[in-house]
Amino acid sequence: MVSFSVIEWAAWAPGIETPGDWLSWANGDADMKGLDAPTGVAIAPMLRRRLTRLGKAALRVGGQLATAETMRYVFASKHGESAPTLEMLKCLADGEPVSPAMFSISVHNALAGVLSIDRRNTNAHTAVAAGNDSFCAGMIEALGLVSEDGTGPVLLVYYDEPVSDFYGPFTGDIPATLALGLVIAKSGTGGMECEFGLAPSAADAEMPLSATTFIRFLLGLESLWSWEGRSTRYWCRHAGSEVH
Repeated sequence: MVSFSVIEWAAWAPGIETPGDWLSWANGDADMKGLDAPTGVAIAPMLRRRLTRLGKAALRVGGQLATAETMRYVFASKHGESAPTLEMLKCLADGEPVSPAMFSISVHNALAGVLSIDRRNTNAHTAVAAGNDSFCAGMIEALGLVSEDGTGPVLLVYYDEPVSDFYGPFTGDIPATLALGLVIAKSGTGGMECEFGLAPSAADAEMPLSATTFIRFLLGLESLWSWEGRSTRYWCRHAGSEVH
């Protein structure tokens, strides 16, 4: 069991930005859909202009929460920046030159790098990709960093969006562009406890997107968060609640 606190959080999806918006969404009064790009991304214009819609979403929440120059970052995404990667592959297939700027933003740790450059943060950062377990794997990494060195909080940013129709036959489990940021610290007021264990089987059943179910937990609508991946089951509870 790992004890920790989420001392601040932020999330963004098209038309859903504030905790009040997310509460409306959780109550079924708002939908997570659309192709809007976020505004108010607190990143220097020279860096911001290279970002895709997904990158802007990730750095809107990341830029809002990255308040300390020494804060370590964990960025987690199932697909990452798949749109520029597909565009580059099309260029290669057509014998056209590939844009270096497009390549630089397509690598999986690019957004952590952009945020660290903007914040002049020279700490080591981590980028995680673990399929459907990506949010959970990011959480494990962030909790490991907090447990290993309690000198300051860790910023976890999960981000994903629907993939291009080109990949449609292979995957289609992301409902809309979504970014969730958590500032995770050692346990304190309003603490939480997290446990991990083997899943009873390699489940192929569809599970809700783990980050969206965790938002419901953050809003206090659930006392327990539980999510099952292909080999691991994850539990998280507000301190004092029981795991069943």
